[in-house]
Formats: sequence, C-alpha cells, structure tokens
Amino acid sequence: GLTPGRYTVCEESIAGWRNVTDRCIDVELTDSDNLSLEFRNAPLGCLYGYKHNERGDGLSGWTIEVRNTSGLVGTAQTNGTGFWQLCNLFPGDYEVSEVQQGGYKPVTPVSVTTKLDGCNNTGPINFINTLPACIEGFKINKTDGKGLGNWTIEVRNSTGGLVGSSVTNQTGYWQVCSLENGTYTVCEVKKPGWVQTSSPDCYTVIMDGQNKTGINFTNMKLLCLSGHKFNNLTLNGMADWTIEVSNASGLVDNPKTDSNGFWQLCNLTSGQYTVCEVKQDGWIQRVPSNPDCYDVTLVNESITNL
Repeated sequence: GLTPGRYTVCEESIAGWRNVTDRCIDVELTDSDNLSLEFRNAPLGCLYGYKHNERGDGLSGWTIEVRNTSGLVGTAQTNGTGFWQLCNLFPGDYEVSEVQQGGYKPVTPVSVTTKLDGCNNTGPINFINTLPACIEGFKINKTDGKGLGNWTIEVRNSTGGLVGSSVTNQTGYWQVCSLENGTYTVCEVKKPGWVQTSSPDCYTVIMDGQNKTGINFTNMKLLCLSGHKFNNLTLNGMADWTIEVSNASGLVDNPKTDSNGFWQLCNLTSGQYTVCEVKQDGWIQRVPSNPDCYDVTLVNESITNL
C-alpha cells in the first residue's frame, strides 16, 4: 500500500541489544517491491566476577567500578557469594577496579584491563583481599594462675624482623594486630628472676586472615633459700662452711657461708628441698638436731632463716 517515493525505515531498539547494521535505512521505492532491507543485532556484553578473601569466602557489599576511555560506565555491588556483574556493555576496552574498604589489603591487583568483543563475554574477573588479623593471649603466673602485667610480647616475621610488640595489662592480656598473611614467631621478653614453664619457648603462628587466640605464656618466679651458720657459744657467724641444697633429682648447689655466716641460693623453682650443712671435724651440730637437715617447700615466697 505504499506509493513510490523516498522512505526511512528504522527498527525499534530493545534493551540489551546493539545494532550491528544501521538502525535506520533510507530507501527509494519505485515501481517494484524492495525486499532486501536487513537489520542485524547482537546482544550487549557483560563483565562479571567474584570478590573473595584468601580462603575463598565471598565478600558482599563491595563496589566494582567499570570504566572506558570516556570515564565511569557503571558500578556493581557484590552479593552474598561475592558475585558481581555489569551488563549492557558495548564492545571495547574497559578498566575494572574494586573500591577498597578500610582494613583490607589487596592480594590481587585492584584494577584490571580487559577487552569485550562483540561475540563473547569476558570473565570472570576476580578480586581477592585479606583482612589483617590479630594474635593475642595471656601471660600467666604458674604459682597462682593469675595474670602477670608489664611483660613484653614480641611478634616477628619470617625474616626475623620485629613487626609488633605488646605489653601485658594487669590481667596478663596482650594483643598484636594488623598482621597480614604469613608465618610469625611470637616470644616473650625474659625477665631476671623468672623462668618460663610453658612450652614452646616461642610460638610459630601462621596467619590466614583470622585472629589467633590462646597464645599464652606461663612463668614462675624464681625463689631463694637462705640462712646463717652460727657459733652456738658466741652466736658469731661462721665463714667458709658449705651448705648443700638438694631436691628429688639430687644436689642442686652447695653455697658457702660468708664472713657473717650468711649463705643464700637463688634461682630456685617451686618444690621440695632438703638443706644440710657439710660437717667439719671438731664441731657438733646443735640446730637442727633431729633430723639434722631442713626439709622445706618453696611455693611462691623465698624462705629465710635456715
């Protein structure tokens, strides 16, 4: 029903499709039908991928930005599985970037360039981030089970470099944070007069994006045994007498009395000890008399006046 003349023929655009041929064609209709008009279309492309942590868990609520040479084309939010997708994209070169979130550190590059051709979608484009975590624990007094304050805990990386330290509070609690994935060595800084009773001496901790707890150190205060050697008649101190201190394993040490008759043995752990003097010819022991040695138990305080 068309009369001869000049006409413009256009197709109606549908979302998600792009024109391969011109959307409109100018045609001259003469005295015969024109049945050669052809419109070709192809679907618009998509870019997609996942946002994961280093364990492969999906991270939701992250923004992915897609740009071309003209600027920002669009953004996508990751869902509960970490999946994101941006569609209705024309063929061409794109830059895909993640928007960083506080505390996280990228494992993969934060920006990727890709080419979207006219036939196939490009993907997946994945981003991996890690959340630096913490190592924590307690410093404990073995004698009473209470926390020990003001002790320093050091954390070193695989090359031995110090990456963090913490001083225990009054409950013995300590914590070192902002640790990226890797292997760390955790040690306490020793104090004179104390001995570490927990094992190991230092911990090897592998960080994998999760906090590590229960890295505890237990110590015992080293104690002393002391006393005097007296002349029973004059009550003067007697020098150069040997005092033997033994435990269930045998002789611990044998200090000598000084010019005042004083003797002392320190750096002893809690436990049972026997304290005896080494007899000398021409002398009779008066104290102690029966038995002639002291049996004592060190708990959490030094013992004197033996």
